[in-house]
Formats: sequence, structure tokens, C-alpha cells
Amino acid sequence: MLTHQNLWLPAGFSDSELLYTFSWISDFIVRDSQWNKTGFQNGDIFEEIPGSQVLISLNASWNDEQRENNWKQIYFPEGRDDLTLEVDGNLDESYTLMIAGGNYYNEIASVEIHEGEKDIFHSQNGEMILDFDDHKSWEYTIIMDDFRKPEVETVVLNNMQSTWYIQKYSIDWIEEGNSVSYALDTNDDGVFDMHSSLDSESDVWNISWYLTWNTNAKMAGWKMYLDINNNGTLEENEEPFVVTDKEWYYAFTDLKTGNYTLSIIPHTNWNFTQKSYDVFVNKGQNFQNLNFSAEKTNGKSKK
Repeated sequence: MLTHQNLWLPAGFSDSELLYTFSWISDFIVRDSQWNKTGFQNGDIFEEIPGSQVLISLNASWNDEQRENNWKQIYFPEGRDDLTLEVDGNLDESYTLMIAGGNYYNEIASVEIHEGEKDIFHSQNGEMILDFDDHKSWEYTIIMDDFRKPEVETVVLNNMQSTWYIQKYSIDWIEEGNSVSYALDTNDDGVFDMHSSLDSESDVWNISWYLTWNTNAKMAGWKMYLDINNNGTLEENEEPFVVTDKEWYYAFTDLKTGNYTLSIIPHTNWNFTQKSYDVFVNKGQNFQNLNFSAEKTNGKSKK
């Protein structure tokens, strides 16, 4: 388990307080719902949010070999859920962000950022939302812990691959293992429409779900495939495919991390408003809601 001693927390830090710690050089600010900001930006320090305080390490160094000593902190005397954190890259570096909400601890490490890029975060107990700059791709580590429940395990997800979609990690804290949900906002509209689970201990990664139309038609025997060459056609000797069973279920298992196009071959008298999904399968990820919208050629809509 993580302990308070390794979280860069001040002596006497209580469960009601909130502390953001940022390691490295880039600009680092927190905004509230009124767009007030506190933090470090363009060489200046701001403390516009009521009650906030900005701290900076006394042994900060611009020497590349000693920059791990550079850390900046933003403190709030009480926890808040309306805060959004921004990291604005002003040079090429790899940073670590630590958030201690008194009764919880979230960390994201080894985040690469370049000049002109912006990363945005929202964090609370059991949840962390990541909106990385669209122009980059790399691997990162995320850690989440609940201090109020010493019996639960710390969640550590290593070598997660970044994506241009907004990502949300949600934890259901339980005593024996923790359920980690991972959702994506694929339309950038504030709605997390693609859902999956994560198993950090698993070496098997899957795309699976059911064909769930509101109809009495039999959905067994529908062919699903991974369009590896992205030509919109199943090539059975070269591309993985499965057939839905009597429960309308399909599954692709033992997948490697990477991008996939999941497609369906329509039956006669069916048209699809969406015939495929483009997804990135992350480490330990199991997709759970990749459904397809269909319409009968007689005009009767089915889902």
C-alpha cells in the first residue's frame, strides 16, 4: 500500500484538505467553475481561487540532471470536486502529477509533453479524467489509492497507451480486488459513450459484447470481423472473424495492444447506420458496449 510518507504531504495533512503536486518545469494551473485560476503560468504565480496557496520547492534547479528536485504545489484547505487542472508545455519533458485529496491519492507518471501542448485533468476519489493533447502518443502509468480503506489494494496501471479521446478511469473500491472501469468520449461532447473494464493482472485483452436489437429476429449467425487492412471487406484467410452464437454474443480474445476496426457483415434486408468501430485496445482492456444500429429495408427501425 502507499503511505502518506511518500506522497510529499506536509506534516498534519488531514482528510479534509487537497494538495496538487507537479514535478518538472511546465506551467501548472488549477481552475474553478468560475474560471478563477491558481498556479504557475508564464513565469507568474496566481492565487485567484479563494483559500488556495501556491508552494514551490526551495531546492529547485534548472540543471537537467537535477530537475527531479523541481516540484510545485497548489494547496486547498478543503477538498473540492469543481477543479480542473491544466499542464501547458513550455519545453520538452516528462512530468509526474500527484493529487492527494486527504482520503485518496491519484498519480499519473511519465507523461511526455512538448512546447505548445496542453493536458487537462479532473480528479476525485475513485475517478480520474484525462484529456491529453491530440498531437502526441506515448505510454504512461496511473496509480489510484483510497486512504480510508486500508484493506483495499492500490490500483497500479503500467504502460497505458495514450489516446486522443478523453479518458475516464473509475474505481469501485472493494476488499478483494478493485473493479476498474475505463470509458472514452469519442465525440468530444462530454458524454462517455465507449465503455470497457481494465484488469491490470490480465495478459488477455478482448473486444466482446452482444448484438442487442429491439426485435424478435434471430441474431445468431451474424459474422463479425477485425478489418486489419481497412478495406471494408472480410478476407477470411487473413483477418480474424467470429460468428454470433445463439445468445447473440461475439468475442475476439488474446488481442495485442493496438488499433482495430471492428466490422459486421449485414444479412439480407438489413442496412446499418454504423457498420464498424475504430478502437484502440489498451493493456488489460475489455470492451463492453460495442453495439451496432441497424434498419430493416422495409423501413422499420431496429437497434
